[in-house]
Amino acid sequence: APAGVSDERLLVSGYNNGMVRVWTGWKESQDTGAVEEVVAFKGAQSVPILGIDYVRRSRAIAVVSAKGGHHNAEQGLSLFALEGLMHGERLCTRTLREDAVTINLAFDVAGIQADVVAVGYVDGLLQLFGVDASAQRLLPSDPSDRTGGRLVLLGSFEAHSGPVGCLRASHDGARLLSLSSIHESVAEWDVIKGVKLRNIDFSFQVHHCDYAGTDYAILVVNGNDIRRVPPA
Repeated sequence: APAGVSDERLLVSGYNNGMVRVWTGWKESQDTGAVEEVVAFKGAQSVPILGIDYVRRSRAIAVVSAKGGHHNAEQGLSLFALEGLMHGERLCTRTLREDAVTINLAFDVAGIQADVVAVGYVDGLLQLFGVDASAQRLLPSDPSDRTGGRLVLLGSFEAHSGPVGCLRASHDGARLLSLSSIHESVAEWDVIKGVKLRNIDFSFQVHHCDYAGTDYAILVVNGNDIRRVPPA
């Protein structure tokens, strides 16, 4: 947590007007505590905040913002250092595709010792971005990068023919699930190699998917029904 609140937990929330608010007050030594807003800042220029994720290794917050607004802003992925969060310190912003973002997820990939932010779009495309807040150029080279090596595109994949509705990473971050509930399919990805491992089609609409345990078995949920899919 930022300096001065190292013994507290933080809650970060985003709003339709582009504001980001940081709340604190849950003391580790107490069962309850008063919730207090400690700072509010502009995460985007008067456009909705679509998603916020904690990026563990880089000790940063990843914020996805919509396009449009009075300033005709582009859809973007921004990185805010946790230590500078109280001042709204933005490390960088990377412009995303024009198609609307439907979901995003940050996770730690132990095999490459890096953070990854996955972004799913309304047209079914999936993008993976490597995160390095230190900008030490530890990630693969990306000719389209304008963030000084902080947000590097690792790959773009045609995941589904409809909107990406769910993203879930395995316990070690090596694999990723993407769900298209409209077309009743789940895709599984090898994050390190950047390839699709399999596509699983169902005869029913899948509402949610996730990994079960550490053997890469998959759970899919349809209403009150939960089914287990063996690992690949």
